Amino acid sequence: MNKTDTPENSLIPSQDKDTKYFAQLTRVNEYLKLNTASRFMVAVYTDIPIQNICRYVNMLYKCNSIAVIKKDKCRISGKFVEFLSTNPELFPKSNQLTLF
Repeated sequence: MNKTDTPENSLIPSQDKDTKYFAQLTRVNEYLKLNTASRFMVAVYTDIPIQNICRYVNMLYKCNSIAVIKKDKCRISGKFVEFLSTNPELFPKSNQLTLF
């Protein structure tokens, strides 16, 4: 095999680095639709690193797809944290006054 030749299986779509992260984002989104949880709880229950969870939560914030439901003690760490959800039915109602 020459240096310019590539193996036949080198470009398998499942090995693409972005598909792994997209799958993780989808798992986080689906988990938070069903459960209200802290970031650390999501990391423990989904087996996704906490750094990635924080990145995905920030991405979902930018899209207005996630909301803080309450602030309470985490069941795992015992610290006072935000509990998040992507379920639109659980989003807090806006206190913004309407103009018209």
